[in-house]
Amino acid sequence: KYRTELNAASYERLSKAHPETKKQITKVGRFTITDAIFSGPVVISGEDYPNITTIVDFAFDQSGGCVRPTTVTISGAFPELQTIGEAAFNNYEGKLTISGVFPKLHTIGQSAFYYGGTADSSIEFNGLPELQTIAVQAFTYYEGKLTISGNFPNLHTIDARAFSETGNDESSVTLNEIGSLSEIYNNAFDKFKGTLTISGDASSLTFIGSNAFLQAGDSQSSLVFKNAIIETLSISANAFEGFRGEVAVGG
Repeated sequence: KYRTELNAASYERLSKAHPETKKQITKVGRFTITDAIFSGPVVISGEDYPNITTIVDFAFDQSGGCVRPTTVTISGAFPELQTIGEAAFNNYEGKLTISGVFPKLHTIGQSAFYYGGTADSSIEFNGLPELQTIAVQAFTYYEGKLTISGNFPNLHTIDARAFSETGNDESSVTLNEIGSLSEIYNNAFDKFKGTLTISGDASSLTFIGSNAFLQAGDSQSSLVFKNAIIETLSISANAFEGFRGEVAVGG
């Protein structure tokens, strides 16, 4: 663990380490712990740490009032990152900046960014071809700018309240090529702020939960579920109530 994990105890040492040593790091560990010895800004770049596979559960979770890094910046290409763990940035109270390339990311965990960051935070995911699951409350109450775009051929689940009351007016979520998407759970995009666009073959879609898109999006938003099979698609009460853009299901 000492040699493969970047955390509060190892950050300063590893920041000054040889590039080959940094390449041995495979995990982003806990930074918010009661006895943390490091509380400065954290910068994690793909150039320095190209072999990170996971950001562990509760990595920057601040729900217990722990010492925290002043800011967290994660940027660059992370060709091996597969999971952002449960509550990884839950209640983190500093500025959060995430951008880069994450070709193997398959899971954004429960409450990963729940109440995370500040109003001037920014999270940008462009192209997540292996993403399978956006878990319960993954981005709920995140109030910074959120940008997600690209093709999502392996995405099968958008869980309850995943994007509920998320983002700001500059935020946008664009999900194309959704051929594997089977379930959009209750309140998934409830009151999402910004532009919401979902488009593609929806023949695998079987469930859209209650209030899934309640008062979500803006006038530029659109939901186009092409080839949805009406006979096997369950659409719950108020699924699209108050959605501010256009909706098309089937055809």
